[in-house]
Amino acid sequence: MNRVTAFCLVLFFLVGGCMIQSVSAINGSYQYLFSWGSQGSGSGQFENPASIAVDECGNIYVADTGNSRVQKFNSTGSYLLSWGSYGSNAGQFRNMSGIAADQCGGVYVADTGNNRIQKFSLKGDYLLSWGSYGSNTSQFVRPGGITADAVGTVYVTDTGNNRVQKFNSIGQYITSWGSLGTNNSELNSPVGIAVQQNGSVYVADRYNSRIVKFNTSGYYLGSWNGSETSMVNPQGVAVDDSGDVFVTDTDLNAIRMFTSNGTQTESWGGYGMDSGKFNNPEGLIVNASGSVYVCDTYNNRVQVFSQYAANRSQSNSTLPSILIIHPAFGHSIGPLNITITGKNLGSGTVTLWKGDKTLKGNWTKGKTNTSTTMYVTLPLKGASTGVYNMSIKIANGSSAVMYDAFTVLSGSTDPIPRGLYLE
Repeated sequence: MNRVTAFCLVLFFLVGGCMIQSVSAINGSYQYLFSWGSQGSGSGQFENPASIAVDECGNIYVADTGNSRVQKFNSTGSYLLSWGSYGSNAGQFRNMSGIAADQCGGVYVADTGNNRIQKFSLKGDYLLSWGSYGSNTSQFVRPGGITADAVGTVYVTDTGNNRVQKFNSIGQYITSWGSLGTNNSELNSPVGIAVQQNGSVYVADRYNSRIVKFNTSGYYLGSWNGSETSMVNPQGVAVDDSGDVFVTDTDLNAIRMFTSNGTQTESWGGYGMDSGKFNNPEGLIVNASGSVYVCDTYNNRVQVFSQYAANRSQSNSTLPSILIIHPAFGHSIGPLNITITGKNLGSGTVTLWKGDKTLKGNWTKGKTNTSTTMYVTLPLKGASTGVYNMSIKIANGSSAVMYDAFTVLSGSTDPIPRGLYLE
């Protein structure tokens, strides 16, 4: 990953009724960008926020645990909307812990005190829920963490049962793994969970003070405790498109960064209320541009860090980035026009592949795109149905690549219930 030198930038602006301060706070490649939030129950305020998620448009969702609600913001912390209240009815929460967003417009909440998972649209409309108290399949004891992969498969850390349960996007049980212990594949109060594009699943095994890595079927791939100073009760874990793993080392008030095999490459933080310091950080997420969003839980705020902070402070930066491709599915009757949004997009290629079948679409700078939007036609006519791997590559100086999933459907009818999710 590219490294940037320490810099100093001070910028004040008002967003959503709360002051955001941007000033470098740490040395190393990841720099403090900005933060938002304070203690309270107003819009943009928090009461012990526990978890955070990002959707395919870059919007941020925070599990505002003490206020029993979800708050939605744009990527710079501007308040958009919220939903939820205390209780056990549909759309209500009790001591919610985890939150996740899939790429089909669904938001999932680990409703910990109610021992269930609830699913909502991006606007907060209640869609469905599953789970009850117990140790059978599809039952939970204090579900703590949740994540969803590119095709909508949902993974839940069933914290009190010391296991991971796997479901499809409408809550149908697929498989589970784990039991209480310290050996390989055993867990002790797992909390955070993240899934990588290549299928690796990372679990914050809290009371074993380690990260455990599995494949998507639950086969144990490895574990680590960290270097320099061993982790103590890690609660949050996130993985970026490059396979770098980020962990909230909660009791030590630090963020740690590892390679996919557990080699620590960076850490920052420490106890405090200043920018770049933490008080019991729990959930974290990495967006498509590589920015790290952290729930600084007892400081009642979200802090944002980036290794590209210096570059982003320059208005003439030429670094490209990809935010979203829309739609995420097409029909075998093709062709399909898709839209890609981002920054400094230049020229590039969209490639889909499944087995030995490859489909491609290209765009040319100055002909079919602007600096922020481009349009590509994919030749889907006659393509076999199913989920394809996708890569979007920009050839614009310092290139950017995004990997995703694309679904080809038969006929011309949109899948159900995707139509409920679109904003």
